[in-house]
Amino acid sequence: MINQPGRIKILLEKAEWTAEEEQWLLNYLENSDASELKELMQKLFSDDLENTKKIAPSISERLLIGIHQRTGISQKNEKAKQVRLWTWRMAAACVVGFLAFSTYLLLRNNSNHQTAQTQADNKVANKDVKPGSDKAVLTLADGSTIMLEDTQNGAVAKQGNTNVVKLNGKLDYNASGSQTPEILYNTIATPRGGQYEVQLPDGTHVWLNAASSLRFPTAFTGINREVELTGEAFFEVAKNKSIPFVVNVQHNKVTVLGTHFNINAYSDEKSINTTLLEGSVKFNAGLQEKLLKPGQQSVFTPATAALTVKPVDINQVIAWKNGFFEFDNTDLATIMRQISRWYDVDISYQTRDSKSLFGGGISRKLNLSEVLHLLETNGVHFKIENKKVIVL
Repeated sequence: MINQPGRIKILLEKAEWTAEEEQWLLNYLENSDASELKELMQKLFSDDLENTKKIAPSISERLLIGIHQRTGISQKNEKAKQVRLWTWRMAAACVVGFLAFSTYLLLRNNSNHQTAQTQADNKVANKDVKPGSDKAVLTLADGSTIMLEDTQNGAVAKQGNTNVVKLNGKLDYNASGSQTPEILYNTIATPRGGQYEVQLPDGTHVWLNAASSLRFPTAFTGINREVELTGEAFFEVAKNKSIPFVVNVQHNKVTVLGTHFNINAYSDEKSINTTLLEGSVKFNAGLQEKLLKPGQQSVFTPATAALTVKPVDINQVIAWKNGFFEFDNTDLATIMRQISRWYDVDISYQTRDSKSLFGGGISRKLNLSEVLHLLETNGVHFKIENKKVIVL
């Protein structure tokens, strides 16, 4: 009778697996500490890395990023079409054995189907599109604008007694001395295909997702620290019990004293979603008010004025900030809106797919064709024409 390590070794050396063999290995990985697998895979992983011909450029990015999650399939809706996305995310808790195992699955599949994949890639990548990057436009109080991606590191402006400094994809507002009585406002806006980080005068850090903007004073002098957001941003608010931090978004308000939270308020989404990671926030929509606890999300639907609160997966909500798309039974239209913003492409549908639901994670560092290839399943296909993605 073959022992467990022996069976693993035989499976890893086989060119093809049966469905039963693959399920056995997946069950083993999920229900044990996988110590035998780790030892075997560390050696296989090292051998594969030494042979660069085995690793396609599109895969090397995923190796560096590490494990994300192997599957996003849910059994709750058996009628819905769903897909596994074998993609990756670096996490401190990951060990090299699991990284190697996931990598091995991807390499084995890539090796067995290289010709078919190349043909599919050629079909999708008629003209490939690179991922978004750190870029934004800063509008100063006098209306003048600065293209930050074209500006060198260092001082970029002076607003009253506040110095504005750029450093590698981040903008810092450093107040010096007493402030001028006039309140000056700046706006930082990211285009589609852009993202940016800004540190406000009070020390609050804000990360802007693509197609978003933040309007704020160059010095906080009133009873509140008020800013105005469009699009999506993640906030790490500097604590100040005497001066609340207020985010105005589509005629609604999020009020905090010091906390970490995410707001998704794109105009083309059906709802405004505020998600709390740490501390507490209060969401106000007219006369309605909800106080959030960590791990909760308020959902406000402007069309119906409905305001609800629900528990959410924090990692999925802030995946964009960590460099990932992450889906959990997400419909195709929602996914394509995210892709449109990050890759600065328009979406055209030759057919509307309303049943396919997707789960898993994909690196935002991949080229557009690679992302689309991972999404192709159950009859859903894509074609890139200039700056347009056609859903076939």
